Amino acid sequence: MRALFGELAPDAPGHLQFQEDGKHSLRIANNVFPRRGGYGPIKGFSAITEALPSAFLGGITFKASDNTVNLLAGTATDLYLFDSTLAWDSILGSLTAGRWFFTQFNDHAIATNGGNPVDVDLQAGTAAALAGSPPVSDFCATTSDFVILAQGTTVTWSGFQDRTSWVAGVDQSGSQPMLEGGPITGLAGGEVCLIFQRNCVRRMAPNFSDTIWQFDVIANNVGCIAAGSIVQVGRLTFFLSDQGWQVTDGNEVRPLGDERVDKTFLADFSPQDIEDSMYACADPKSRILTWSMPARQFHHHVSLDQWTTGELPVKACFNGYTAGVNLEQLDAIFGDLDAMGDISLDDAQFAGGDPQYLFVNVDDEIGTLTGDNAVATIELPYLEMIPGKIARVNRVRPIGDATDGVTAQFNARMRLGDSGDAESFGDMVNNGDIPCRVSGRFIRAKVTIAADTSWSYLQGIDFDAIAAGGRR
Repeated sequence: MRALFGELAPDAPGHLQFQEDGKHSLRIANNVFPRRGGYGPIKGFSAITEALPSAFLGGITFKASDNTVNLLAGTATDLYLFDSTLAWDSILGSLTAGRWFFTQFNDHAIATNGGNPVDVDLQAGTAAALAGSPPVSDFCATTSDFVILAQGTTVTWSGFQDRTSWVAGVDQSGSQPMLEGGPITGLAGGEVCLIFQRNCVRRMAPNFSDTIWQFDVIANNVGCIAAGSIVQVGRLTFFLSDQGWQVTDGNEVRPLGDERVDKTFLADFSPQDIEDSMYACADPKSRILTWSMPARQFHHHVSLDQWTTGELPVKACFNGYTAGVNLEQLDAIFGDLDAMGDISLDDAQFAGGDPQYLFVNVDDEIGTLTGDNAVATIELPYLEMIPGKIARVNRVRPIGDATDGVTAQFNARMRLGDSGDAESFGDMVNNGDIPCRVSGRFIRAKVTIAADTSWSYLQGIDFDAIAAGGRR
């Protein structure tokens, strides 16, 4: 019997999970990314910065018009820039800050943290309080040449093409209270601004009239529960609601993880944990989204519409770029240039401006997922190998390119409601088989690939099964 791996759906029943293409939905797909026709490995965390002086509360990288790359990170007291000496430099301190959010406005970044908004000059690498007496704000976005700020139930926008103009009625600046839908829980900019509230989602679109903006509710009774869950890919914006993950194109909202992963995730974390600890980002090279909680990640491949999970020792993620590295910095990294070995000075990793998928580990170091392959686990639902009969399995064969470090574990039951004992079996032998001895009417198999193992894809499991009592 051949069981090909389908999508991850731990919310579905643990038996008879057949998809339209004949594949089996999975109970576990951990530390793997979806690939066309199967799954590939997730690599471990590799630090690219030293540790921040205190706990990370938000970060981003922006590129200025002169190609200067700024890696910014905020803590409860400071806003830091990762400078040319490969160290964190406090560019604004003595703060009482909460969670940080950022938006780019020309060659400046606007940062909000629950207090006075911050203005970062991306070419000079300096920061100061945003001029023009803007309101205290939790969230920020950029839409149609305006900076938009929000806190409580009110959104406020700057003057046209002027981040420092905040006098209502001057240069089109103004504000709007949201009288229904609860407190604002996040913003997403772009061609329009999406205003996420606790119980609804609104579209704030320019209408080029005396009122400047048109506000429309695009979803009632569906809101965002954590600003850190909001992530954008093209014109799509993804977020987490009380019902689970949702996606909107600015016109309508539809569910993303319903009957697949929503219940599993929401059962594992409290609303307060999600509000305090969730971060989200999008891999700019593979259209994979990641929502990160401490030591737990949920990944969604936008094109394939498939989910996986991760258990890397990271607590946050955000989007960024690599910074250019000069000869002096290379000498600081490698000790001396001779220590670079076969690495060329023209290597793309030193060029700067390369879009990245950045993570923060438990030590508050920022890095990438470029280490060795992490330990990977994929588990099928209960399979009835031979309908109506007890099956005996003497060997299985994982369908993939791993040649070592692969083990299999089984849980066999006579009735689905029974409590079955898990049995582990050992290593793959030279012909690709994993010998085992398992019997039952319903059999669940789990394949684990050890950390640091070299492999690139895993697609399913071949079972060598016969009816119990029969002969081979």
